[in-house]
Amino acid sequence: MIYSSHPKFDKEIGDFLEKHHQDDGWVFKLQNLLISHFEKKTTNLGINVLAPVGEYKDNKLWKVYMAIGGVRKNQSPRICFAKKDDQIVFLCFGTHIQNYKTNKLVKLGKQRIKEFIGE
Repeated sequence: MIYSSHPKFDKEIGDFLEKHHQDDGWVFKLQNLLISHFEKKTTNLGINVLAPVGEYKDNKLWKVYMAIGGVRKNQSPRICFAKKDDQIVFLCFGTHIQNYKTNKLVKLGKQRIKEFIGE
C-alpha cells in the first residue's frame, strides 16, 4: 500500500496526538492494520471499525475507528480516507469530543480529496 495524506490532516492529527501525549506511531499502527485488512486479508475489520462512506470519482471513501492508547474510545478519532487501487490518502478525522457527524466528515473528506488530486 502507498500512503499519503492531505496536509491539513497531518497537522490536525499531529495536534490531536500531541494534546493526548501520544506520538505518530499510532498512525503507523493504523497503516499496518489497513494493510492486513485490504492487502494481506489476514484481518477482517467489522463495519463498526471500518465502513465505506461514499465515493468520489474512482476513490472509495472509508471511515475507520483509530484506537489510541490512553484515549477513551469515544475520544478516539474516526478517520476518513480515500482508497484507490493500492493507494490510501488520509483526509480528515472527527471525534465525539468535537461532536462530529459522519455526513460532515464525509463532506470534508470529499472536499479534501478534490484538493489533493488537484481539482
